[in-house]
Amino acid sequence: MILWAFLSFIVSFLLLPVAGKLALSYNFTDKPDKQRKCHQCAVPPIGGLVIIPVFMVMSVLSGLSIQEHIYFIVALGLVWAIGGLDDKYYLSAGVRLSVQFFAALLLVIGNLTEIYYLGDLFGFGDIQTHPFSVLFSVLCIVLVINAINMIDGLNGLCGGVLAIMLMALACASMMAGGHEMVTPIFILLGALSGFLFYNYRYKSFDKNCLFMGDSGSTSLGLILSWMMIELTQNTTGAGLGLLEPALMAWIIALPVFDALWMFAYRLFHGQSPLQADRHHIHYLMCDQGISEKNSVNVIHYITLFYAAFGVVTISLLDVPAAYLMPLWLACFFMHGWAVFSQSVKIPLRKILNTY
Repeated sequence: MILWAFLSFIVSFLLLPVAGKLALSYNFTDKPDKQRKCHQCAVPPIGGLVIIPVFMVMSVLSGLSIQEHIYFIVALGLVWAIGGLDDKYYLSAGVRLSVQFFAALLLVIGNLTEIYYLGDLFGFGDIQTHPFSVLFSVLCIVLVINAINMIDGLNGLCGGVLAIMLMALACASMMAGGHEMVTPIFILLGALSGFLFYNYRYKSFDKNCLFMGDSGSTSLGLILSWMMIELTQNTTGAGLGLLEPALMAWIIALPVFDALWMFAYRLFHGQSPLQADRHHIHYLMCDQGISEKNSVNVIHYITLFYAAFGVVTISLLDVPAAYLMPLWLACFFMHGWAVFSQSVKIPLRKILNTY
Protein backbone atom coordinates (compact mmCIF):
# COMPACT_ATOMS: atom_id res chain seq x y z
CA MET A 1 0.00 0.00 0.00
CA ILE A 2 2.72 2.45 0.99
CA LEU A 3 4.71 1.58 -2.13
CA TRP A 4 1.74 2.29 -4.40
CA ALA A 5 1.08 5.57 -2.58
CA PHE A 6 4.72 6.58 -3.05
CA LEU A 7 4.70 5.66 -6.74
CA SER A 8 1.49 7.60 -7.38
CA PHE A 9 2.97 10.60 -5.54
CA ILE A 10 6.15 10.52 -7.67
CA VAL A 11 4.27 10.15 -10.96
CA SER A 12 1.79 12.89 -10.05
CA PHE A 13 4.55 15.19 -8.80
CA LEU A 14 6.56 14.80 -12.02
CA LEU A 15 3.68 15.00 -14.50
CA LEU A 16 1.88 18.02 -13.05
CA PRO A 17 4.44 20.73 -13.96
CA VAL A 18 4.76 19.27 -17.47
CA ALA A 19 0.97 19.35 -17.88
CA GLY A 20 0.93 22.86 -16.45
CA LYS A 21 3.38 24.14 -19.06
CA LEU A 22 1.37 22.49 -21.85
CA ALA A 23 -1.81 24.08 -20.52
CA LEU A 24 -0.18 27.52 -20.50
CA SER A 25 1.02 27.08 -24.06
CA TYR A 26 -2.56 26.30 -25.18
CA ASN A 27 -4.06 29.06 -23.00
CA PHE A 28 -5.94 26.48 -20.91
CA THR A 29 -6.06 28.58 -17.74
CA ASP A 30 -8.35 29.83 -14.99
CA LYS A 31 -8.32 33.61 -15.21
CA PRO A 32 -9.07 35.93 -12.25
CA ASP A 33 -12.34 37.87 -12.29
CA LYS A 34 -11.84 39.88 -9.07
CA GLN A 35 -15.11 38.47 -7.70
CA ARG A 36 -14.89 34.80 -6.80
CA LYS A 37 -11.56 34.20 -8.57
CA CYS A 38 -9.12 36.50 -6.84
CA HIS A 39 -5.81 34.87 -7.78
CA GLN A 40 -3.21 37.19 -9.26
CA CYS A 41 -2.64 35.58 -12.65
CA ALA A 42 -3.98 32.91 -15.00
CA VAL A 43 -3.48 29.43 -13.50
CA PRO A 44 -3.75 26.06 -15.31
CA PRO A 45 -6.68 24.04 -13.82
CA ILE A 46 -5.12 20.71 -14.74
CA GLY A 47 -4.79 18.98 -11.36
CA GLY A 48 -7.66 16.61 -11.98
CA LEU A 49 -6.56 15.92 -15.55
CA VAL A 50 -3.40 14.37 -14.07
CA ILE A 51 -4.55 13.03 -10.68
CA ILE A 52 -7.42 10.91 -12.02
CA PRO A 53 -5.44 9.06 -14.76
CA VAL A 54 -2.61 8.44 -12.29
CA PHE A 55 -5.12 7.05 -9.79
CA MET A 56 -6.77 4.77 -12.34
CA VAL A 57 -3.55 3.42 -13.87
CA MET A 58 -1.98 2.75 -10.47
CA SER A 59 -5.17 1.15 -9.16
CA VAL A 60 -5.35 -1.23 -12.12
CA LEU A 61 -1.65 -2.07 -11.82
CA SER A 62 -2.14 -2.78 -8.12
CA GLY A 63 -4.89 -5.29 -8.82
CA LEU A 64 -8.18 -3.44 -9.36
CA SER A 65 -10.23 -5.55 -11.76
CA ILE A 66 -11.25 -3.66 -14.89
CA GLN A 67 -13.91 -6.25 -15.66
CA GLU A 68 -15.54 -5.99 -12.24
CA HIS A 69 -15.41 -2.19 -12.12
CA ILE A 70 -15.92 -1.29 -15.77
CA TYR A 71 -19.06 0.74 -15.01
CA PHE A 72 -17.23 2.69 -12.32
CA ILE A 73 -14.39 3.41 -14.76
CA VAL A 74 -16.83 4.57 -17.45
CA ALA A 75 -18.74 6.74 -14.95
CA LEU A 76 -15.50 8.27 -13.71
CA GLY A 77 -14.36 8.92 -17.28
CA LEU A 78 -17.60 10.75 -18.06
CA VAL A 79 -17.42 13.00 -15.00
CA TRP A 80 -13.71 13.61 -15.58
CA ALA A 81 -14.21 14.52 -19.25
CA ILE A 82 -17.20 16.82 -18.71
CA GLY A 83 -15.31 18.52 -15.88
CA GLY A 84 -12.35 19.13 -18.17
CA LEU A 85 -14.62 20.55 -20.87
CA ASP A 86 -16.26 22.79 -18.29
CA ASP A 87 -12.85 24.09 -17.20
CA LYS A 88 -12.17 25.09 -20.80
CA TYR A 89 -15.57 26.12 -22.18
CA TYR A 90 -17.71 26.88 -19.07
CA LEU A 91 -20.59 24.50 -19.77
CA SER A 92 -24.08 25.12 -18.42
CA ALA A 93 -25.02 23.70 -15.02
CA GLY A 94 -27.75 21.63 -16.66
CA VAL A 95 -25.28 19.82 -18.93
CA ARG A 96 -22.88 19.10 -16.07
CA LEU A 97 -25.66 17.90 -13.77
CA SER A 98 -27.16 15.64 -16.45
CA VAL A 99 -23.83 13.90 -16.98
CA GLN A 100 -23.34 13.55 -13.21
CA PHE A 101 -26.75 11.91 -12.81
CA PHE A 102 -26.05 9.54 -15.69
CA ALA A 103 -22.63 8.63 -14.24
CA ALA A 104 -24.18 8.06 -10.80
CA LEU A 105 -26.81 5.81 -12.38
CA LEU A 106 -24.09 3.80 -14.12
CA LEU A 107 -22.27 3.43 -10.81
CA VAL A 108 -25.40 2.30 -8.95
CA ILE A 109 -27.01 0.01 -11.52
CA GLY A 110 -23.97 -1.20 -13.46
CA ASN A 111 -21.36 -1.38 -10.71
CA LEU A 112 -23.92 -2.33 -8.00
CA THR A 113 -22.58 0.48 -5.82
CA GLU A 114 -25.88 0.93 -4.02
CA ILE A 115 -26.90 2.25 -0.61
CA TYR A 116 -29.58 0.02 0.86
CA TYR A 117 -28.59 0.00 4.54
CA LEU A 118 -28.08 3.02 6.80
CA GLY A 119 -27.87 1.30 10.17
CA ASP A 120 -29.67 2.32 13.36
CA LEU A 121 -29.21 6.07 13.06
CA PHE A 122 -31.87 7.24 15.52
CA GLY A 123 -32.47 4.33 17.89
CA PHE A 124 -35.61 3.04 16.16
CA GLY A 125 -34.00 0.10 14.39
CA ASP A 126 -32.05 -0.40 11.19
CA ILE A 127 -33.03 1.82 8.26
CA GLN A 128 -33.35 0.19 4.85
CA THR A 129 -33.71 2.32 1.71
CA HIS A 130 -35.63 -0.26 -0.35
CA PRO A 131 -37.63 0.23 -2.60
CA PHE A 132 -36.06 3.65 -3.21
CA SER A 133 -32.44 2.52 -2.87
CA VAL A 134 -31.46 3.29 -6.50
CA LEU A 135 -32.91 6.81 -6.42
CA PHE A 136 -31.48 7.46 -2.94
CA SER A 137 -28.05 6.21 -3.99
CA VAL A 138 -27.97 8.34 -7.14
CA LEU A 139 -28.99 11.46 -5.21
CA CYS A 140 -26.32 10.83 -2.57
CA ILE A 141 -23.60 10.35 -5.17
CA VAL A 142 -24.56 13.53 -7.03
CA LEU A 143 -24.67 15.40 -3.71
CA VAL A 144 -21.14 14.28 -2.81
CA ILE A 145 -19.84 15.13 -6.31
CA ASN A 146 -21.15 18.67 -5.99
CA ALA A 147 -20.19 19.02 -2.32
CA ILE A 148 -16.54 18.30 -3.14
CA ASN A 149 -16.72 20.57 -6.18
CA MET A 150 -18.15 23.43 -4.11
CA ILE A 151 -15.46 23.21 -1.42
CA ASP A 152 -12.82 23.81 -4.10
CA GLY A 153 -12.59 27.57 -3.63
CA LEU A 154 -9.21 28.37 -2.07
CA ASN A 155 -5.66 27.15 -2.63
CA GLY A 156 -5.12 23.80 -0.96
CA LEU A 157 -8.65 23.62 0.44
CA CYS A 158 -10.29 20.84 -1.56
CA GLY A 159 -7.16 18.70 -1.83
CA GLY A 160 -6.48 19.01 1.89
CA VAL A 161 -10.07 18.20 2.85
CA LEU A 162 -10.01 15.14 0.57
CA ALA A 163 -6.67 13.98 2.00
CA ILE A 164 -8.02 14.19 5.57
CA MET A 165 -11.16 12.25 4.66
CA LEU A 166 -9.16 9.59 2.81
CA MET A 167 -6.83 9.16 5.78
CA ALA A 168 -9.85 8.71 8.05
CA LEU A 169 -11.28 6.07 5.69
CA ALA A 170 -7.94 4.26 5.58
CA CYS A 171 -7.55 4.29 9.38
CA ALA A 172 -11.10 3.06 10.01
CA SER A 173 -10.77 0.34 7.36
CA MET A 174 -7.50 -0.98 8.77
CA MET A 175 -8.87 -0.85 12.33
CA ALA A 176 -11.82 -2.96 11.14
CA GLY A 177 -9.56 -5.60 9.64
CA GLY A 178 -8.72 -4.31 6.19
CA HIS A 179 -10.50 -4.12 2.85
CA GLU A 180 -9.58 -4.25 -0.84
CA MET A 181 -10.47 -0.55 -0.97
CA VAL A 182 -7.51 0.41 1.24
CA THR A 183 -4.99 0.23 -1.62
CA PRO A 184 -6.97 2.59 -3.91
CA ILE A 185 -7.36 4.96 -0.95
CA PHE A 186 -3.58 5.11 -0.47
CA ILE A 187 -3.01 5.49 -4.21
CA LEU A 188 -5.37 8.47 -4.34
CA LEU A 189 -3.69 9.95 -1.27
CA GLY A 190 -0.32 9.72 -3.01
CA ALA A 191 -1.56 11.39 -6.19
CA LEU A 192 -3.28 14.13 -4.17
CA SER A 193 -0.11 14.77 -2.16
CA GLY A 194 1.83 15.37 -5.38
CA PHE A 195 -0.81 17.89 -6.47
CA LEU A 196 -0.92 19.70 -3.11
CA PHE A 197 2.74 20.65 -3.50
CA TYR A 198 1.72 22.88 -6.40
CA ASN A 199 -1.68 23.94 -5.08
CA TYR A 200 -1.26 24.59 -1.35
CA ARG A 201 1.51 27.05 -2.02
CA TYR A 202 3.19 30.04 -0.47
CA LYS A 203 4.38 33.12 -2.34
CA SER A 204 7.66 31.53 -3.40
CA PHE A 205 5.69 28.88 -5.29
CA ASP A 206 3.20 31.24 -7.00
CA LYS A 207 4.75 30.85 -10.44
CA ASN A 208 4.33 27.06 -10.20
CA CYS A 209 0.76 27.16 -8.90
CA LEU A 210 -1.79 24.73 -10.34
CA PHE A 211 -5.53 24.41 -9.72
CA MET A 212 -7.51 21.19 -9.42
CA GLY A 213 -10.25 22.23 -11.83
CA ASP A 214 -13.77 20.82 -12.05
CA SER A 215 -12.38 17.71 -13.70
CA GLY A 216 -10.58 16.98 -10.44
CA SER A 217 -13.09 18.04 -7.80
CA THR A 218 -16.10 16.34 -9.41
CA SER A 219 -14.15 13.17 -10.20
CA LEU A 220 -12.83 13.02 -6.65
CA GLY A 221 -16.40 13.34 -5.41
CA LEU A 222 -17.42 10.34 -7.50
CA ILE A 223 -14.42 8.30 -6.32
CA LEU A 224 -15.14 9.19 -2.69
CA SER A 225 -18.78 8.12 -3.12
CA TRP A 226 -17.67 4.80 -4.61
CA MET A 227 -15.24 4.15 -1.78
CA MET A 228 -17.69 5.05 0.98
CA ILE A 229 -20.51 2.93 -0.42
CA GLU A 230 -18.23 -0.05 -1.03
CA LEU A 231 -16.96 0.18 2.56
CA THR A 232 -20.37 0.45 4.22
CA GLN A 233 -22.61 -1.86 2.18
CA ASN A 234 -22.61 -5.65 2.10
CA THR A 235 -22.88 -6.46 -1.59
CA THR A 236 -24.07 -10.04 -0.94
CA GLY A 237 -27.27 -8.87 0.74
CA ALA A 238 -28.86 -6.09 2.74
CA GLY A 239 -26.73 -5.41 5.78
CA LEU A 240 -23.63 -3.79 7.16
CA GLY A 241 -20.38 -3.74 5.22
CA LEU A 242 -16.99 -3.22 6.82
CA LEU A 243 -17.79 0.22 8.29
CA GLU A 244 -20.83 1.88 9.82
CA PRO A 245 -22.71 4.25 7.46
CA ALA A 246 -22.90 6.78 10.31
CA LEU A 247 -19.11 7.06 10.20
CA MET A 248 -19.33 8.35 6.63
CA ALA A 249 -21.69 11.10 7.79
CA TRP A 250 -18.97 12.37 10.15
CA ILE A 251 -16.07 11.98 7.72
CA ILE A 252 -17.76 13.95 4.95
CA ALA A 253 -19.70 16.27 7.27
CA LEU A 254 -18.25 19.68 6.39
CA PRO A 255 -18.54 19.55 2.56
CA VAL A 256 -22.07 18.11 2.82
CA PHE A 257 -23.11 20.72 5.40
CA ASP A 258 -21.84 23.49 3.15
CA ALA A 259 -23.48 22.13 -0.01
CA LEU A 260 -26.90 21.54 1.57
CA TRP A 261 -27.01 24.93 3.25
CA MET A 262 -25.82 26.64 0.07
CA PHE A 263 -28.66 25.02 -1.88
CA ALA A 264 -31.08 26.17 0.82
CA TYR A 265 -29.64 29.70 0.88
CA ARG A 266 -29.89 30.12 -2.88
CA LEU A 267 -33.44 28.76 -3.06
CA PHE A 268 -34.47 30.98 -0.14
CA HIS A 269 -33.19 34.01 -2.05
CA GLY A 270 -34.83 32.98 -5.32
CA GLN A 271 -31.59 31.88 -7.00
CA SER A 272 -30.70 28.73 -8.87
CA PRO A 273 -29.18 26.20 -6.43
CA LEU A 274 -26.31 25.74 -8.91
CA GLN A 275 -25.51 29.44 -9.26
CA ALA A 276 -21.97 30.21 -8.06
CA ASP A 277 -21.57 32.83 -5.35
CA ARG A 278 -19.44 33.77 -2.31
CA HIS A 279 -21.64 32.37 0.47
CA HIS A 280 -19.62 29.22 1.09
CA ILE A 281 -18.09 29.07 4.54
CA HIS A 282 -14.54 29.60 3.21
CA TYR A 283 -15.54 32.74 1.31
CA LEU A 284 -17.44 34.07 4.32
CA MET A 285 -14.32 33.70 6.44
CA CYS A 286 -12.19 35.52 3.86
CA ASP A 287 -14.79 38.28 3.52
CA GLN A 288 -14.54 38.84 7.27
CA GLY A 289 -10.84 39.60 6.93
CA ILE A 290 -9.44 36.18 7.79
CA SER A 291 -6.48 35.41 5.56
CA GLU A 292 -6.82 32.77 2.85
CA LYS A 293 -4.17 30.59 4.48
CA ASN A 294 -5.87 30.72 7.89
CA SER A 295 -9.31 30.10 6.40
CA VAL A 296 -7.98 26.98 4.68
CA ASN A 297 -6.23 25.79 7.84
CA VAL A 298 -9.31 26.26 10.01
CA ILE A 299 -11.50 24.32 7.58
CA HIS A 300 -8.88 21.57 7.53
CA TYR A 301 -8.93 21.47 11.34
CA ILE A 302 -12.72 21.29 11.41
CA THR A 303 -12.70 18.49 8.84
CA LEU A 304 -10.05 16.67 10.86
CA PHE A 305 -12.10 17.07 14.04
CA TYR A 306 -15.26 15.67 12.45
CA ALA A 307 -13.41 12.75 10.85
CA ALA A 308 -11.35 11.91 13.94
CA PHE A 309 -14.41 12.18 16.18
CA GLY A 310 -16.27 9.72 13.97
CA VAL A 311 -13.40 7.25 13.76
CA VAL A 312 -12.73 7.32 17.52
CA THR A 313 -16.33 7.16 18.72
CA ILE A 314 -17.75 4.76 16.12
CA SER A 315 -14.82 2.59 15.01
CA LEU A 316 -12.71 2.59 18.19
CA LEU A 317 -15.18 3.04 21.06
CA ASP A 318 -18.17 1.47 19.28
CA VAL A 319 -20.56 4.21 20.42
CA PRO A 320 -24.04 3.60 18.89
CA ALA A 321 -24.81 5.91 16.00
CA ALA A 322 -28.11 6.91 17.63
CA TYR A 323 -26.18 8.63 20.44
CA LEU A 324 -24.10 10.65 17.97
CA MET A 325 -26.66 11.74 15.38
CA PRO A 326 -28.16 14.53 17.58
CA LEU A 327 -24.67 16.02 17.82
CA TRP A 328 -24.22 15.68 14.05
CA LEU A 329 -27.51 17.49 13.50
CA ALA A 330 -26.47 20.22 15.94
CA CYS A 331 -23.25 20.76 13.94
CA PHE A 332 -25.33 20.82 10.76
CA PHE A 333 -27.58 23.60 12.05
CA MET A 334 -24.61 25.56 13.40
CA HIS A 335 -23.13 25.52 9.91
CA GLY A 336 -26.44 26.73 8.54
CA TRP A 337 -26.46 29.62 10.98
CA ALA A 338 -23.02 30.68 9.77
CA VAL A 339 -24.15 30.61 6.14
CA PHE A 340 -27.46 32.43 6.64
CA SER A 341 -26.07 35.00 9.04
CA GLN A 342 -23.28 35.69 6.50
CA SER A 343 -20.93 36.36 9.37
CA VAL A 344 -18.01 34.88 11.20
CA LYS A 345 -17.45 36.37 14.64
CA ILE A 346 -14.87 39.15 14.81
CA PRO A 347 -13.02 37.64 17.80
CA LEU A 348 -12.38 34.54 15.67
CA ARG A 349 -10.83 36.76 13.00
CA LYS A 350 -8.48 38.36 15.52
CA ILE A 351 -7.41 34.98 16.90
CA LEU A 352 -6.75 33.51 13.46
CA ASN A 353 -4.81 36.48 12.10
CA THR A 354 -2.39 36.32 15.02
CA TYR A 355 -1.85 32.60 14.53
